[in-house]
Amino acid sequence: IAAVKGGRINVLDFGGSLGSSYFHSRYLLSPVSEIKWNIVEQKNYVDSGLELFQDDILKFYYSIDECIEENLPDVLILSSVLQYLKEPYTIMESLMKKGFRYIFLDKMPFIDGPDRITVQKVNPDIYRATYPCWLFNEKKFLQFMRNQYSIIYQFDNQDRSNIKSVFRVYFLELKHAQL
Repeated sequence: IAAVKGGRINVLDFGGSLGSSYFHSRYLLSPVSEIKWNIVEQKNYVDSGLELFQDDILKFYYSIDECIEENLPDVLILSSVLQYLKEPYTIMESLMKKGFRYIFLDKMPFIDGPDRITVQKVNPDIYRATYPCWLFNEKKFLQFMRNQYSIIYQFDNQDRSNIKSVFRVYFLELKHAQL
């Protein structure tokens, strides 16, 4: 993306915690001349991010609209986030309407059969918690995306579940995008 954008990249990392993907990718981004990494998260994460991590590159926002008012990101990163949302297709539809040139989907859980809501149990050695979690029908999900986005590449992620599924990574580009 930075090569296409003249050495610049502007990322919106939706559900990006306190910047873990940014910090993990920082070395790979070192040749990029201009980086903007914007995180939209839950209030407690944004509060902490603003206090402890925000700088000229890494910014934190309470909403996507707040981020877009300040700058227009080239790429939307959704890493292990859609499956935890109450209405993932509704959220995805509203995100697609924003016209992001690229969407990067990471750690997306897919199953054969219809979409399914499950309960994810956190390993008690980490902490005690359970979360509702969607497992998506891949064909349905991709058909939903293909109206506006083309698949540039895809590959399997190594994440696993005790339910027969596969976790995939997708890199998508807006159809008829203009530089």
